[in-house]
Amino acid sequence: VESAQVGGVSTKNTYTLEALYDEWSDVHFRKLSASGAQGYKTAWRYLQPIAKMKVRELRTVHFQDCIDECAQQFSRAQCEKIRQLVSQLCKKAMEYDLLNKNYAQFLVLPKDTAKERDIFTAEEIELLKQHADDERAPIVLTLIYTGFRPNELFSLEIANVDLRKRTLRGGSKTKAGMDRTIPILPVIYPFI
Repeated sequence: VESAQVGGVSTKNTYTLEALYDEWSDVHFRKLSASGAQGYKTAWRYLQPIAKMKVRELRTVHFQDCIDECAQQFSRAQCEKIRQLVSQLCKKAMEYDLLNKNYAQFLVLPKDTAKERDIFTAEEIELLKQHADDERAPIVLTLIYTGFRPNELFSLEIANVDLRKRTLRGGSKTKAGMDRTIPILPVIYPFI
């Protein structure tokens, strides 16, 4: 880390963003899980175009360019992680009196657009029904007709299957999706 000496005190005026990140991550990653640290490491890759710049020279536009580049290929969630990293780095720079504001607060993220999902066509569903003897087809059909995610279906407990009432009770992830009652339609009843 480059630093200048002024009256015996390190001013860190020549810190690059990369040096600041290295110092910050050295301490911060100790408090995180491996996946938490990996999220920041992935976000850091998008800041590479400005990594060698001096922290004192950085402004919102520099960080925004990195966010915009990410937004062309990836989701808003990835851009949010970059903004979180920028915020952390700006706070560290403010601690060192290298910046006087947290530029993350000015960053504009892309709109959160719902991804269009591919759905099964009527012909594809009919083909699955014709191949119900294949062990995979009943699983896919059950997912289609219940709306369960794979992990929800596979973690379904027997106590939550009521064959007499022809219902399943389960679900996870969102509050609205948890513990919901789903009818067992005739098409999937033999599989359940």
